[in-house]
Amino acid sequence: MADFEKDGNLPHSVPENRPEAAAETRGSAAQGHIAVPAGAAAQKPTPEAGEGATAQTESLPEARPTPEVERTSETQRAPEAGRTSETENAATQKSAAETPAAETPAVVETSAVETPAAETMLLPEPQPAAAPETGPAAKPEAAMQAAAMPEVATQAAAKPEAATQKLPVVSPYASLSSEIRAQANSEATQALPVAGITPGAGGAGTAPTAAYPAAAYPVSATGSAGAPTVAYPNAAYANGGYPAPGLQGNAAPGGGARPVPASASASAPGLSSAPAPAPAPGSAPAPAPAVANAPARRLRWPWVVLTLIILLAAAYTGLAYYASGRVSQNTKVAGIEIGGLDPEAAQATLTSAFTERLNRDVTYLVDGQVYTANPASYGLQVDVPQTLRGLTEFSLDPRQVWAHFVSEHELAPVYTFDEAQLAAHTEELMASTGTPAVNATLQYEGIAPVITPSQSGAAVPADVARQALLDGPLQGQENVELVAQRSEPQITDALATQAQNELATPLVSGDVRVKVGEAQAVLQPATLAQAASFAPGEAGLQLQLDGKILGDEVRKQLPDALKPGEDARIEIVDHTTPTIIPSVDGQTIDDADLAAQVSQVGIKTVAAEREATPKVEASPASFTTEDAEKMGIKEVVAEISTPLTSDSVRTTNLRVGCQKVAGTLVKPGEKFSLLQTLGPITHANGFVDSGVVANGFNDTALGGGLSQLSTNTFNIGYLAGMEDIQHKPHSKYFERYPMGREATLWEGSIDMVWGNRTPYGAVIDSYIANGQVVTKLWSTKYFDVKTSTSAPRNYTQPTMVQDSGPGCEPQGRGGPGFTVTVARTVTDPEGTVVEDSSYNWTYQPVNGRTCD
Repeated sequence: MADFEKDGNLPHSVPENRPEAAAETRGSAAQGHIAVPAGAAAQKPTPEAGEGATAQTESLPEARPTPEVERTSETQRAPEAGRTSETENAATQKSAAETPAAETPAVVETSAVETPAAETMLLPEPQPAAAPETGPAAKPEAAMQAAAMPEVATQAAAKPEAATQKLPVVSPYASLSSEIRAQANSEATQALPVAGITPGAGGAGTAPTAAYPAAAYPVSATGSAGAPTVAYPNAAYANGGYPAPGLQGNAAPGGGARPVPASASASAPGLSSAPAPAPAPGSAPAPAPAVANAPARRLRWPWVVLTLIILLAAAYTGLAYYASGRVSQNTKVAGIEIGGLDPEAAQATLTSAFTERLNRDVTYLVDGQVYTANPASYGLQVDVPQTLRGLTEFSLDPRQVWAHFVSEHELAPVYTFDEAQLAAHTEELMASTGTPAVNATLQYEGIAPVITPSQSGAAVPADVARQALLDGPLQGQENVELVAQRSEPQITDALATQAQNELATPLVSGDVRVKVGEAQAVLQPATLAQAASFAPGEAGLQLQLDGKILGDEVRKQLPDALKPGEDARIEIVDHTTPTIIPSVDGQTIDDADLAAQVSQVGIKTVAAEREATPKVEASPASFTTEDAEKMGIKEVVAEISTPLTSDSVRTTNLRVGCQKVAGTLVKPGEKFSLLQTLGPITHANGFVDSGVVANGFNDTALGGGLSQLSTNTFNIGYLAGMEDIQHKPHSKYFERYPMGREATLWEGSIDMVWGNRTPYGAVIDSYIANGQVVTKLWSTKYFDVKTSTSAPRNYTQPTMVQDSGPGCEPQGRGGPGFTVTVARTVTDPEGTVVEDSSYNWTYQPVNGRTCD
């Protein structure tokens, strides 16, 4: 059973004790002891402790645990120790009467030695307490306890000599678990002295007051106005602000709150130092707090909070998931609204819109001038998937979720284009809609430097024009207005004049000497002016010199000191022996170094300082002796001889042609072109006019007869297995050539070309001997070649043709026309057939002609 009172705004309770566990024991004749928790505080009496004396309270130090803890007391009951029997009270009074008075020290150490002068009462070990009882059922028992207390108080007042009682040790953790309670009961306890009697209200004496620390639950005697009062620390109410189960409230006999002295309260941490006010006379006792449902409430509210958190998290996740499947609200791409659409719909919307925008003409207006361009012409395209990338991704980021529903988004499209085509359109736009600025120029007229003035311009800046060609179509604009800006030339007249005075004029003020070893060349002002040019630079016009023009002039003047390298040659000596003429390295100057030095010394006006010494370096041959040896020129792989005619003029052309062709090296992979090898067929190159076939009739032309050389060079290539690239037989058949396997030549229209497809080089040797044009191909045999020519077929007879004109010459009819087939099979050393081909050729009949 338990009563409650309010002390320091905290409820107090005292556990019930078991009366049947009490036992008497002997104590010290001079001291009485009662067991209290370790670290408790006790009231220290004055030497004249007695009636009217005021008890003083002081804190006691902790003591080591002992089997029994005793406290000297005039009379005091353990808190809620239960009712004592009449026999126990009588024994107590008798012991008090027989014990001589003794002055009680302030603090008495615990002792296990018993003295015959005092009797000790044992209090029972508390049992686990039941829930506090409230209401009328609890009042009778409380009254009985209150009735017992005055007797003890009266005996204490009558005999200052303290009767020693041994009270039971009550664990402050009685309501806790068995493991914690076992630990708490083993803690050290400390003996407290008996406090003196202090006057109470109305002059009545009161029992001494013991103050207890916050470390443990205290014990309190229940009684009347004269009973001791115990202050309870805040720590005793750690269990949610209510008394621990099994503790009984510190109630006065009348149901009111028991006063607690200030000294006792102050010693307990966390308690107010002011004493609790006494209840008004006749007032009802303070109601006990309702604590039956407190544990359930304390267990229920975390689950409520957790449930709310889970519901909110689930709702937020669902909202984020919903947002991830759609484009954010108020989202636009180049002005195209796609907010709230799913990815497929957004992609379809953008694809449709940009397809229309980027395939129509856009007009650009600049100060009344117009330029039109279609973005498709420079490959402008929008990458729609890349533009939409990441817009519908799942995210729990609150910023993204909030932005999805609230913020406005204007996205730029991801696009591609053809850089070269866009640059070309940019230049066209600028040229068509404005006047570009013109730089001042400086050049030589002869050896006189002349300036061309600059001009200001007005045009759209290049970067603006370029961006307009992109942004206009992307934004869906069909007409884009641009503003031309006045532009100044990079090279002004002032800069050109500066270059004229500092560069151009000094350069042609005199000669520049060039020393190569002991030799010396002179570059005159005319050569310097020819090689000079002035180009725009960061600081104005800069002088630039053509090193090749200067170098060629120096090499021309110093042929002995500067010779280019000579390539190795392969000659067929006496038309029978291939011979390698070794290569020779030459010596030359570095043209770039020469130009750099002349640029420095050429602008000086002192003649002695106008001298350059360029680097001299070797000029190796491009085709060395070693290269020639690798060509494998060792044997004749093909040859042909065709007879000359009686026309000596014609033979002259063949002789000149053979000389130009003889010794020609065709390296592996190279092509042989007869026209290229002969060079221009001109009188200057030794060629003469001779008979030719023109339009089916005999005529005269420059280089007549060279078709015989063409036939010979074609046959050596064809018979050696070379690739037939180009050839054309004559229109009429000539008996001096192989039927169907011959070739004509006409500068500017008909050439003869074959390619070397062997791993070896090939050297052509051609000459005239014994009335024959002899042509041979020297190399290493590689292919196995077989050729065949069919018999003539499909003959056509000649006719007479009527002609007129100043050049008309009558002629008689010749041979008939016919068709022939030529075939060739080429096999490589591994036995692979490289070529198996044939071709048909039809010769026209040799018609006669009459002239009007």
